[in-house]
Amino acid sequence: RAPARAARLLRARPAAGAQARVLARRLPSQNAPRLSDPIALARASFAQQAKWIDGPYGTAGLRAKVTEFFARNVPARAGYQPVFFKGKIMLHGRQVGNFSRDYYYDYSTGELVAHHAHLEIAPSIQGSGFAEQFNANLIDWYRRSGIKQVRLSANIDVGGYAWARAGYAFADQYGANDIISRLTALTDDLVNRRSSTLADRLSGLDASEIQAQIQAAQALLVRARQHPKFDDPLHPSAYEFSQLGRHTGQGKDDMWIGKAAMLGSYWSAVLYLP
Repeated sequence: RAPARAARLLRARPAAGAQARVLARRLPSQNAPRLSDPIALARASFAQQAKWIDGPYGTAGLRAKVTEFFARNVPARAGYQPVFFKGKIMLHGRQVGNFSRDYYYDYSTGELVAHHAHLEIAPSIQGSGFAEQFNANLIDWYRRSGIKQVRLSANIDVGGYAWARAGYAFADQYGANDIISRLTALTDDLVNRRSSTLADRLSGLDASEIQAQIQAAQALLVRARQHPKFDDPLHPSAYEFSQLGRHTGQGKDDMWIGKAAMLGSYWSAVLYLP
C-alpha cells in the first residue's frame, strides 16, 4: 500500500496540471484492453498493439514507434511478467532514442506493477516534453488497468534528477541515503570552497547566492537527520531534494543545489497512482 506521504506528495505535484492538459487530447491507449488482461492483449494483432502506443509526443515532431509487443495468452497470476513492449523514438525518420516497458505481478500483493525499464533520448532534444506526454498516455492506461505503482531506476545522466522532479518517490532507504550523502558532500565542498564535480556545477552563482543555497541545504539535511527513515512522512521527498534552492522562473538551463546533487545519481524510484 502506498504510504500516506507518497499520496500527499502526488496530489501536491505541479506536474498534475501538465498531465491533465496532455490527457485532454485523445490518447492512443484509450481503446486498449486492460494491461491486467493479457489474453485480450495477446489476441490483438501487432498492428493493433502498436496503435495503443505509437504516435506524436512532445513539441519537436518526435514520435514513438513500437518495434516489439509481447503478451502471454494465459490468465493473470502472481509471479510472472505478462506484458512487455519496446520501441524507438523517431524524429523526421531518424532514430533519436528508445524505450522499453514491462509489467509484473508482485508476489507480496498480487497486484500488477508497471516497470519503466528504459527511456533514452538524444541530449539535444531533451526537454521537448516527449517523456511527459508518452508517460501520460501510459499512466492513463495504468489507471484503467488497476495498476497502483510505477517503478523505475532513476539514472542515465539526468534521470536521477528528472524523475524526482516528475514526482517519483524513493522506493527504498538506500536511494534516500545516497542523495543525502551527495547533498552533504556538495554542501561541505561549497562551505570549504573546494572544487569537485558537484560543486563546479554551481560555479556560475555569485557568493551571496552560494551562501543562500548552502543555508537551504543545511536546513533540509537537519530534517533528514531528524527523520531518517525514507518512508517517514516528515523525511524530505525526492521532489523536495530536486527543487532545493530553485527560484521561481528557473528552467532546464539553470542550476541550483538540489539539481546539482541529483544529476548523475542512481536510485530506485516509485510513483504511486491514486
